[in-house]
Amino acid sequence: MSTTQDIEPFQGGNWEECSAFIQRIRAAAWREMKFQEPAWMAYFASLHLSGDALTWYLRLPPEVQGDWAKLQAALVAQWSLSGSDIRSDPPNVPIAATAAYHNGNKKRDHLERGVLKVEVAGRAEAVYVGWDVAGYCTTTNDAEKALRFRFESQSNSTLLECVNRRPYSWLAIHWKAANPDVGRGSTHYAYLTAVDSETLKSPTGQSGPFQIAVCRVASSGEATFIWRNGNTETVLTVLTNGTRLYPVPDPDSAPKNNDEHKIATLLIQAVN
Repeated sequence: MSTTQDIEPFQGGNWEECSAFIQRIRAAAWREMKFQEPAWMAYFASLHLSGDALTWYLRLPPEVQGDWAKLQAALVAQWSLSGSDIRSDPPNVPIAATAAYHNGNKKRDHLERGVLKVEVAGRAEAVYVGWDVAGYCTTTNDAEKALRFRFESQSNSTLLECVNRRPYSWLAIHWKAANPDVGRGSTHYAYLTAVDSETLKSPTGQSGPFQIAVCRVASSGEATFIWRNGNTETVLTVLTNGTRLYPVPDPDSAPKNNDEHKIATLLIQAVN
């Protein structure tokens, strides 16, 4: 088949090589009329992994190895941008897309589908995480306009997949600053957005680092976002000015416009 002759193996280099590999797999699937066959695409991609990438792939659980949507998300999470530069090597910590499958004997009950309700102290109105035309997550008081998410794991490291805003797929975090400070006392902030499944980029056009959002869900349903940079994990607090949502490392130091920004608590609610 001519398709296989067009695919340069991916050895686990940097994000530029990874994104080019993903696009080659997608193009090959289109030529072979297999674009809507996720199992074919996943196993076809596996034939063109070598070196570190093949070692990484062989450690993935079967449900990720055999599903292109999950495998593609895992590739993005493992080799996507981190910091101001492209990672030259994969991190040493479990990637977001597969960490949830480790320690399988410690599964917790999670919702298969849901929305994120936004609670702000002093505001009685029920609002939800929605989407605006500029590509940012915002709040909406119309439950029908809320983003619907599918949860791909049953662990405390969860990815949220948007199922009603194609072509946007995984919920993501995109920093405004090119080199954000994510420590205590930081005045930097990020935006809550999503991965464009066609370009594998953020739709917002911000210049800062960008990665799929890792979410931890408490038994109460409260969702907390984690920023990962190598072995370092930073818990982010979400602020809102009533419309957009801003993950920040230090809510006490984050810039506030006339004290309009309030801490938002995000709660997962089940939907049919």
